[in-house]
Amino acid sequence: MKRSNLGKVSVAAMLIGLGAWGIGSAALAEESTYKPWTSATQAQANQTSDQKLTSLVTDLNALIKKAETANAADPNFIADLKKLAAKYPTTGTTASTAGQVFISDNFADGNYTANPTWKVSAGTWQVDTKGQSIGLSSIIGQSASNKVSGNDVLKAILGVQQQQAPQSTYASIYTAAAMSNTFKMSMKLVSANKKGPLNIGPYQGASASSGYRLVYQPGNETGLILQRIVGNQVTQVGAYNDPVNLEDGKVHELLWSREASGKMRVYVDGQQLIIATDTQIQGNLDGWLNVNQGGAYWIREIKVVGL
Repeated sequence: MKRSNLGKVSVAAMLIGLGAWGIGSAALAEESTYKPWTSATQAQANQTSDQKLTSLVTDLNALIKKAETANAADPNFIADLKKLAAKYPTTGTTASTAGQVFISDNFADGNYTANPTWKVSAGTWQVDTKGQSIGLSSIIGQSASNKVSGNDVLKAILGVQQQQAPQSTYASIYTAAAMSNTFKMSMKLVSANKKGPLNIGPYQGASASSGYRLVYQPGNETGLILQRIVGNQVTQVGAYNDPVNLEDGKVHELLWSREASGKMRVYVDGQQLIIATDTQIQGNLDGWLNVNQGGAYWIREIKVVGL
Protein backbone atom coordinates (compact mmCIF):
# COMPACT_ATOMS: atom_id res chain seq x y z
CA MET A 1 0.00 0.00 0.00
CA LYS A 2 1.28 3.45 -0.83
CA ARG A 3 2.39 5.17 2.33
CA SER A 4 1.06 8.59 3.40
CA ASN A 5 1.68 10.98 6.27
CA LEU A 6 -1.89 12.33 6.26
CA GLY A 7 -3.10 10.27 9.22
CA LYS A 8 -2.76 12.90 11.90
CA VAL A 9 -4.54 15.57 9.87
CA SER A 10 -7.29 13.14 8.79
CA VAL A 11 -8.06 12.48 12.46
CA ALA A 12 -8.30 16.22 13.08
CA ALA A 13 -10.67 16.59 10.13
CA MET A 14 -12.92 13.81 11.37
CA LEU A 15 -13.02 15.28 14.88
CA ILE A 16 -14.11 18.62 13.53
CA GLY A 17 -16.71 16.96 11.34
CA LEU A 18 -16.20 19.30 8.41
CA GLY A 19 -15.88 16.60 5.78
CA ALA A 20 -13.41 18.87 4.00
CA TRP A 21 -10.60 16.40 3.56
CA GLY A 22 -12.06 14.79 0.44
CA ILE A 23 -9.65 11.90 -0.03
CA GLY A 24 -10.86 9.74 -2.91
CA SER A 25 -11.13 5.98 -2.60
CA ALA A 26 -8.45 5.58 -5.26
CA ALA A 27 -5.91 7.11 -2.90
CA LEU A 28 -6.50 4.26 -0.47
CA ALA A 29 -6.62 1.41 -3.00
CA GLU A 30 -3.95 -1.22 -3.30
CA GLU A 31 -1.59 -0.67 -6.21
CA SER A 32 -1.18 -3.61 -8.54
CA THR A 33 2.54 -3.08 -8.95
CA TYR A 34 4.92 -2.33 -6.12
CA LYS A 35 6.91 0.87 -6.56
CA PRO A 36 9.92 1.62 -4.39
CA TRP A 37 9.52 4.60 -2.03
CA THR A 38 12.02 6.91 -3.66
CA SER A 39 12.87 10.40 -2.48
CA ALA A 40 10.99 11.82 -5.45
CA THR A 41 7.88 9.85 -4.54
CA GLN A 42 8.14 10.99 -0.95
CA ALA A 43 8.55 14.63 -2.00
CA GLN A 44 5.46 14.37 -4.19
CA ALA A 45 3.45 12.82 -1.35
CA ASN A 46 4.62 15.51 1.07
CA GLN A 47 3.64 18.22 -1.40
CA THR A 48 0.16 16.72 -1.77
CA SER A 49 -0.12 16.50 2.02
CA ASP A 50 0.89 20.13 2.45
CA GLN A 51 -1.63 21.26 -0.16
CA LYS A 52 -4.49 19.37 1.51
CA LEU A 53 -3.43 20.55 4.94
CA THR A 54 -3.38 24.13 3.71
CA SER A 55 -6.84 23.69 2.21
CA LEU A 56 -8.23 22.17 5.41
CA VAL A 57 -6.84 24.86 7.71
CA THR A 58 -7.97 27.61 5.33
CA ASP A 59 -11.51 26.20 5.22
CA LEU A 60 -11.55 25.75 8.99
CA ASN A 61 -10.45 29.33 9.63
CA ALA A 62 -13.08 30.60 7.18
CA LEU A 63 -15.81 28.71 9.06
CA ILE A 64 -14.52 30.03 12.38
CA LYS A 65 -14.68 33.58 11.03
CA LYS A 66 -18.26 33.07 9.83
CA ALA A 67 -19.29 31.60 13.19
CA GLU A 68 -17.78 34.59 15.02
CA THR A 69 -19.49 37.10 12.75
CA ALA A 70 -22.89 35.43 13.11
CA ASN A 71 -22.45 34.63 16.83
CA ALA A 72 -23.32 31.08 15.80
CA ALA A 73 -21.24 29.22 18.38
CA ASP A 74 -20.09 29.45 21.96
CA PRO A 75 -16.96 31.68 22.24
CA ASN A 76 -15.12 29.00 24.19
CA PHE A 77 -15.82 26.44 21.46
CA ILE A 78 -14.56 28.88 18.81
CA ALA A 79 -11.41 29.43 20.86
CA ASP A 80 -10.89 25.65 20.99
CA LEU A 81 -11.24 25.41 17.20
CA LYS A 82 -8.66 28.18 16.79
CA LYS A 83 -6.23 26.31 19.00
CA LEU A 84 -6.78 23.16 16.95
CA ALA A 85 -6.18 24.99 13.66
CA ALA A 86 -3.02 26.57 15.06
CA LYS A 87 -1.53 23.11 15.69
CA TYR A 88 -1.30 22.56 11.94
CA PRO A 89 0.59 25.55 10.53
CA THR A 90 0.56 25.85 6.76
CA THR A 91 4.28 26.01 6.08
CA GLY A 92 5.34 28.65 3.65
CA THR A 93 1.90 30.25 3.26
CA THR A 94 2.22 32.99 5.87
CA ALA A 95 4.61 35.84 5.26
CA SER A 96 6.56 37.32 8.12
CA THR A 97 4.99 40.44 9.63
CA ALA A 98 8.15 41.57 11.45
CA GLY A 99 8.34 45.34 11.26
CA GLN A 100 4.93 45.69 9.59
CA VAL A 101 2.99 48.66 10.98
CA PHE A 102 -0.50 47.65 12.07
CA ILE A 103 -1.51 50.83 13.93
CA SER A 104 0.21 54.21 14.13
CA ASP A 105 -1.36 57.44 15.38
CA ASN A 106 -0.09 60.55 17.16
CA PHE A 107 -3.40 62.43 16.68
CA ALA A 108 -1.54 65.39 15.17
CA ASP A 109 -4.34 65.76 12.60
CA GLY A 110 -6.66 66.83 15.42
CA ASN A 111 -9.12 63.96 15.11
CA TYR A 112 -9.50 60.24 15.66
CA THR A 113 -11.87 59.59 12.76
CA ALA A 114 -9.31 58.83 10.04
CA ASN A 115 -5.84 57.38 9.48
CA PRO A 116 -6.60 55.22 11.40
CA THR A 117 -10.29 55.30 12.18
CA TRP A 118 -11.15 55.03 15.88
CA LYS A 119 -14.72 54.47 17.05
CA VAL A 120 -16.13 55.47 20.43
CA SER A 121 -18.35 52.69 21.81
CA ALA A 122 -18.98 54.11 25.28
CA GLY A 123 -18.48 57.39 27.09
CA THR A 124 -16.59 60.34 25.62
CA TRP A 125 -13.23 60.64 23.87
CA GLN A 126 -11.79 63.65 22.08
CA VAL A 127 -8.51 64.90 20.66
CA ASP A 128 -6.86 67.83 22.47
CA THR A 129 -4.28 69.83 20.51
CA LYS A 130 -3.28 72.71 22.79
CA GLY A 131 -1.21 73.19 25.92
CA GLN A 132 0.13 70.29 27.92
CA SER A 133 -2.98 68.21 27.38
CA ILE A 134 -2.28 66.93 23.87
CA GLY A 135 -3.56 63.67 22.45
CA LEU A 136 -6.55 61.37 22.51
CA SER A 137 -8.20 62.11 25.83
CA SER A 138 -10.88 60.76 28.10
CA ILE A 139 -11.76 62.40 31.41
CA ILE A 140 -14.35 60.75 33.59
CA GLY A 141 -13.52 62.66 36.74
CA GLN A 142 -14.63 60.14 39.32
CA SER A 143 -13.81 56.58 40.22
CA ALA A 144 -15.92 54.00 38.46
CA SER A 145 -18.66 52.89 40.83
CA ASN A 146 -19.10 49.50 39.17
CA LYS A 147 -16.48 46.94 38.24
CA VAL A 148 -16.28 46.28 34.52
CA SER A 149 -15.82 42.62 33.64
CA GLY A 150 -13.47 41.45 30.93
CA ASN A 151 -16.35 40.39 28.73
CA ASP A 152 -18.10 43.76 29.22
CA VAL A 153 -14.96 45.60 28.15
CA LEU A 154 -14.63 43.58 24.98
CA LYS A 155 -18.32 43.88 24.17
CA ALA A 156 -17.92 47.64 24.45
CA ILE A 157 -16.40 47.43 20.98
CA LEU A 158 -19.83 46.68 19.60
CA GLY A 159 -21.49 49.40 21.65
CA VAL A 160 -23.40 46.85 23.71
CA GLN A 161 -22.89 48.72 26.95
CA GLN A 162 -23.35 52.24 25.66
CA GLN A 163 -27.06 52.41 26.46
CA GLN A 164 -26.79 50.44 29.68
CA ALA A 165 -23.75 51.81 31.49
CA PRO A 166 -23.72 55.30 32.99
CA GLN A 167 -21.38 57.60 31.13
CA SER A 168 -19.37 58.02 34.35
CA THR A 169 -18.62 54.28 34.55
CA TYR A 170 -16.18 53.92 31.67
CA ALA A 171 -15.28 55.21 28.22
CA SER A 172 -14.11 52.91 25.43
CA ILE A 173 -12.63 53.50 22.00
CA TYR A 174 -11.30 51.01 19.47
CA THR A 175 -9.80 50.69 16.00
CA ALA A 176 -10.18 47.65 13.79
CA ALA A 177 -6.84 46.52 12.37
CA ALA A 178 -5.65 43.15 11.13
CA MET A 179 -2.67 42.22 13.31
CA SER A 180 -0.47 39.21 13.89
CA ASN A 181 -0.40 37.80 17.41
CA THR A 182 3.31 38.60 17.59
CA PHE A 183 3.54 42.34 18.08
CA LYS A 184 5.22 45.24 19.81
CA MET A 185 3.08 48.09 21.11
CA SER A 186 4.39 51.44 22.30
CA MET A 187 2.14 54.05 23.89
CA LYS A 188 3.02 57.50 25.20
CA LEU A 189 0.51 58.87 27.65
CA VAL A 190 -0.21 61.25 30.50
CA SER A 191 -2.29 60.33 33.55
CA ALA A 192 -3.79 63.16 35.58
CA ASN A 193 -5.26 61.42 38.62
CA LYS A 194 -5.50 58.13 40.49
CA LYS A 195 -9.26 57.73 40.25
CA GLY A 196 -9.57 54.87 37.77
CA PRO A 197 -7.69 52.24 35.73
CA LEU A 198 -6.71 52.34 32.08
CA ASN A 199 -7.28 49.11 30.12
CA ILE A 200 -5.55 48.61 26.76
CA GLY A 201 -5.03 45.65 24.48
CA PRO A 202 -5.71 43.72 21.27
CA TYR A 203 -8.95 41.88 20.65
CA GLN A 204 -9.87 38.96 18.43
CA GLY A 205 -13.00 38.17 16.44
CA ALA A 206 -15.87 40.20 15.08
CA SER A 207 -17.67 39.71 18.38
CA ALA A 208 -14.51 40.55 20.37
CA SER A 209 -14.90 37.34 22.32
CA SER A 210 -11.23 37.09 23.24
CA GLY A 211 -8.08 39.15 23.64
CA TYR A 212 -5.28 40.28 25.91
CA ARG A 213 -5.52 43.28 28.21
CA LEU A 214 -2.96 45.32 30.12
CA VAL A 215 -4.52 47.14 33.07
CA TYR A 216 -2.80 50.13 34.68
CA GLN A 217 -4.11 50.60 38.22
CA PRO A 218 -3.05 53.97 39.66
CA GLY A 219 -2.88 54.10 43.43
CA ASN A 220 -3.07 50.31 43.71
CA GLU A 221 -0.49 48.06 45.34
CA THR A 222 -0.56 46.01 42.14
CA GLY A 223 0.28 48.64 39.55
CA LEU A 224 -0.05 46.53 36.38
CA ILE A 225 -2.01 43.41 35.51
CA LEU A 226 -1.78 41.37 32.31
CA GLN A 227 -4.94 39.40 31.52
CA ARG A 228 -6.26 36.91 29.00
CA ILE A 229 -9.95 37.15 28.15
CA VAL A 230 -11.87 34.31 26.50
CA GLY A 231 -15.64 34.64 26.56
CA ASN A 232 -16.73 35.27 30.13
CA GLN A 233 -13.47 34.03 31.60
CA VAL A 234 -10.76 36.48 32.68
CA THR A 235 -7.41 34.97 33.64
CA GLN A 236 -4.45 36.84 35.08
CA VAL A 237 -1.28 35.80 33.27
CA GLY A 238 1.11 38.32 34.80
CA ALA A 239 1.34 41.26 37.19
CA TYR A 240 3.63 43.88 38.70
CA ASN A 241 2.99 43.69 42.42
CA ASP A 242 4.15 47.16 43.36
CA PRO A 243 2.62 50.60 42.81
CA VAL A 244 3.25 52.42 39.54
CA ASN A 245 3.06 56.21 39.64
CA LEU A 246 2.42 57.97 36.33
CA GLU A 247 0.62 60.98 37.85
CA ASP A 248 3.53 63.42 37.82
CA GLY A 249 2.53 65.55 34.83
CA LYS A 250 5.11 63.89 32.58
CA VAL A 251 4.72 61.83 29.43
CA HIS A 252 5.37 58.14 30.11
CA GLU A 253 5.89 55.27 27.70
CA LEU A 254 4.36 51.81 27.92
CA LEU A 255 5.95 49.08 25.83
CA TRP A 256 4.31 45.68 25.42
CA SER A 257 5.60 42.85 23.22
CA ARG A 258 4.43 39.33 22.46
CA GLU A 259 6.72 36.77 20.85
CA ALA A 260 5.83 33.70 18.79
CA SER A 261 6.44 31.54 21.86
CA GLY A 262 3.69 33.43 23.71
CA LYS A 263 6.19 35.24 25.92
CA MET A 264 5.04 38.77 26.73
CA ARG A 265 7.06 41.61 28.22
CA VAL A 266 5.79 44.92 29.60
CA TYR A 267 8.02 47.95 30.15
CA VAL A 268 7.31 51.33 31.72
CA ASP A 269 9.77 54.05 30.73
CA GLY A 270 12.31 51.43 29.70
CA GLN A 271 12.06 49.32 32.87
CA GLN A 272 10.78 45.77 32.47
CA LEU A 273 7.98 45.21 34.99
CA ILE A 274 6.19 42.11 33.68
CA ILE A 275 7.36 39.00 31.89
CA ALA A 276 4.81 36.23 31.34
CA THR A 277 3.98 33.49 28.85
CA ASP A 278 0.56 32.56 27.52
CA THR A 279 -0.29 30.57 24.38
CA GLN A 280 -4.03 30.14 24.78
CA ILE A 281 -5.07 32.75 22.21
CA GLN A 282 -4.01 31.59 18.76
CA GLY A 283 -4.38 33.16 15.34
CA ASN A 284 -4.34 36.74 14.15
CA LEU A 285 -5.84 39.67 16.05
CA ASP A 286 -8.46 42.07 14.75
CA GLY A 287 -7.99 45.40 16.48
CA TRP A 288 -7.03 47.47 19.50
CA LEU A 289 -9.17 48.72 22.39
CA ASN A 290 -8.58 51.45 24.99
CA VAL A 291 -10.88 51.74 28.02
CA ASN A 292 -10.79 54.49 30.66
CA GLN A 293 -12.43 53.19 33.80
CA GLY A 294 -12.71 56.35 35.86
CA GLY A 295 -9.53 58.40 35.39
CA ALA A 296 -8.19 61.18 33.19
CA TYR A 297 -5.85 60.08 30.40
CA TRP A 298 -4.22 61.59 27.34
CA ILE A 299 -2.75 59.17 24.81
CA ARG A 300 -0.11 61.14 22.94
CA GLU A 301 0.90 58.35 20.59
CA ILE A 302 0.26 54.67 19.93
CA LYS A 303 2.07 52.35 17.55
CA VAL A 304 1.69 48.61 17.02
CA VAL A 305 4.08 46.74 14.72
CA GLY A 306 4.75 43.11 13.90
CA LEU A 307 7.47 41.40 15.89
